[in-house]
Amino acid sequence: MPSQRPSKGRKKKKAKLEGKNESLDKLMQALELPDDWDLLLVGDGSGHTWQMHCGWGCVSVRRKDMSREVWHGAMNYGSVNLAELMAYMQPMSWFYRELCEAGQWNKLYKVQILTDSTYVVNQLSDRCHTRSLAGELLYSLKHRGVLCQASYIPRDSIGLNMVADILSKESRKTLQASPIAEETTSSRFEGCDSIYAVNPFD
Repeated sequence: MPSQRPSKGRKKKKAKLEGKNESLDKLMQALELPDDWDLLLVGDGSGHTWQMHCGWGCVSVRRKDMSREVWHGAMNYGSVNLAELMAYMQPMSWFYRELCEAGQWNKLYKVQILTDSTYVVNQLSDRCHTRSLAGELLYSLKHRGVLCQASYIPRDSIGLNMVADILSKESRKTLQASPIAEETTSSRFEGCDSIYAVNPFD
């Protein structure tokens, strides 16, 4: 199970959840979503163009026991649209592995995604004809019994979306503050100031 450790550092100003912290049951009813879901994912992505860092965050809820997990990550190169999809690719990779190990991969497993990204909604729609690689991977899970359905919600309209938004931005900032690729070659290898100095081309 993914670990959840308390964060350290200076205290940040707390966001208010007034009017955005209704119960999960009432929230699903208000959004007119089906009640036969197995897994609920509320995620968000943060980034800009492919030449920059991106980050993502997600909160998953299992229907069978209402347990929750928090997911987040970052990439040194990735667009905001990729980050939006990675918010669901990361947890779905984990849950799909779990289904396979339990021998349930061939049984219908319904995943309800709540997102403020119209891009994600479009990528998982049957009407989409120009899917990205990440979008195609998520969409194609239906051929293995995992049906991912995405529904649009306005940004910061519910508490879990606000959590995912903060996770995505903090994850991206963490990677920005630590230039791993540059530091690896310059500090770990003698006489190497860049990746071009490792196994150079003559």
